[in-house]
Amino acid sequence: MREGIDPDCGELSADALRHLKMGRVVSLAMISGVLIFAGILFVVQQGKLSDELGLLSIVGLGGGVVSVIVSWVVPPLIAPTFPVESVAHAWFLQTVMSMAILEFAALSNLTSVMMEHCQYSLAVAGVLAVVMMLRFPTASRLRSWLQLRQQNSGAL
Repeated sequence: MREGIDPDCGELSADALRHLKMGRVVSLAMISGVLIFAGILFVVQQGKLSDELGLLSIVGLGGGVVSVIVSWVVPPLIAPTFPVESVAHAWFLQTVMSMAILEFAALSNLTSVMMEHCQYSLAVAGVLAVVMMLRFPTASRLRSWLQLRQQNSGAL
């Protein structure tokens, strides 16, 4: 039962629910930080935004695209290298790593908006915030991840 799903009823264990709640809190904090910073910049930079791409904007645009890919690929590779107390803890680490990669790219683009006033960087940060919201931790995602993990361990 500690591994995440009760085999009798298919419900998440108390440990899995605890990690789900922690994942939601951390993800919400990361998303909120991006949205609050974007909102402040949108108001402060109103009328100052331009179409010019400076060095920070170009790096931010490329970094935004790369971060979406990296946030899918890297966390499942790195998370198993950390000592974890349960399978749900491994899921939590992957979720937080993925969100942190996206948050860094979004905040980098927002910094570009602040420094270079590039409207495209604001748009990229907005898209990254939407990607973060779409990846918000849910019980069904955790359950699917745990079931896939059980199937893969059973196939070995």
